[in-house]
Amino acid sequence: MPDGSFHPCERTGNVMPIGDVKAGIVPARVGRLQREFHDALTDRCRDCWALRLCGLCFAAQASCSDRTGAKVPPSALCEALCRTQERALTLVVRTLALPDERRAWLEATKVS
Repeated sequence: MPDGSFHPCERTGNVMPIGDVKAGIVPARVGRLQREFHDALTDRCRDCWALRLCGLCFAAQASCSDRTGAKVPPSALCEALCRTQERALTLVVRTLALPDERRAWLEATKVS
């Protein structure tokens, strides 16, 4: 940040300081941040089918902490992430089910 403080990423704002230019990154702050993130989401994520595909990060937690003081992002955010992963996986399955000549065309088409 302009004030010299370090944060996990630019999207977390000033909510999650983990050090500064003078002191460097403070391992205890990083550890606390990781524990808080894990503790906040363990119950919700434990049985989620999309756990290994999830894109939820410190920025989502920082965003809800900044606005509401909550440590757990709203369940609607998790549901939206799950729907996105489900759509992506559905597209993969549908693509793999295409006839060989159609898949060959897709594989030959370069994405820029």
